[in-house]
Amino acid sequence: MRERTIASHFARAALGGARRSGYDYSDLLQQLGISPELLDEPRARIAPEQFTQLIQNLWLALDDEYLGFGNAPSKPGSFAMMCHAIIHCRSLEKALQRGLLFYSLFPEAPRLTLSHEDEWVRLSLDDAQLWDPDHFLSESLLVIWHRLGSWLIGQRIRLEQANFSYPKPAHGAEYDLLFSCPLEFSATQSSLVFTVATCTCRCCRTNAPSSIFSNAPPPTCCPARTTATA
Repeated sequence: MRERTIASHFARAALGGARRSGYDYSDLLQQLGISPELLDEPRARIAPEQFTQLIQNLWLALDDEYLGFGNAPSKPGSFAMMCHAIIHCRSLEKALQRGLLFYSLFPEAPRLTLSHEDEWVRLSLDDAQLWDPDHFLSESLLVIWHRLGSWLIGQRIRLEQANFSYPKPAHGAEYDLLFSCPLEFSATQSSLVFTVATCTCRCCRTNAPSSIFSNAPPPTCCPARTTATA
């Protein structure tokens, strides 16, 4: 039998903000059937459902969509309101620009920008001021915006390159699943690169699922591998 699983690293990294906030998550781990010993095992993997429930519970417990990794909390519902603001945009570029403008209204929010470079468009993240030792928030933000843009135009946005402002981490092999494109580490800035033609794609969504427009947490990076089980 083959099952989709997620590296224990991502669960371990997601708990960093909770530790920083002084939140005792031992009962939560027990409730989800995630043992501390499993989290300490670098090669261990957990079920996607366990990871999703962990993130959702941390989001509610910390009252923060950034899970304790930002310079200031992101009030629950912020992502949903941003989706309200962009859902009727005609093109992907307009939707991305409006979404980034929404978050620029919050001075302590992680700063993302969209820029043109000849035939390329670059979505850049300024992660220099984040408290993000395992790069969990940086990874999540890039994945969220990529998946949101793909959903808006009804097709996966083909990434030409993904750049990261830090050296290749120990879990770097998982990045092939997260981004599926050439990767560059120790870059000047973390960013995703795609074509100008992609930016002109028409948004095909007129309504979003209730899970997006509710106070549900935004999606996070969740790179599931298919692994063999007994």
